[in-house]
Amino acid sequence: MNDEIKIKKLTSSSSSSNNNSSKVVVVVAVVVVLVVVVVVVVVVAAVAIVGLAVVVVVRVVVVVVVVVVVVEVVVVVVLVVVVVVVVVVVVVVVVVAVVGILMMIVILIMITIMTIYL
Repeated sequence: MNDEIKIKKLTSSSSSSNNNSSKVVVVVAVVVVLVVVVVVVVVVAAVAIVGLAVVVVVRVVVVVVVVVVVVEVVVVVVLVVVVVVVVVVVVVVVVVAVVGILMMIVILIMITIMTIYL
């Protein structure tokens, strides 16, 4: 009888250790799943943050490039206007000078003619 009790105790203790080991396996599996989920969430969050940072940087670069291009276009337009104004002023000065010289020649000729006839 004692032998039967010993056998029952041994089998019950082995089954309880099986229950304990299966509980440990379940706990370990749950912990592994939770760790995997946390790692996936962290990786997805990191990728999202990096993606947002890239989008912001690209937008800033585009704005800077557009501003630089607009400033360059404005500078080129201003330079063209300045060159045109300078050319017009030079042409007007040359025309006035030529007309003045021609008028002086005409006046000298008239004075000479008047001096000869008078």
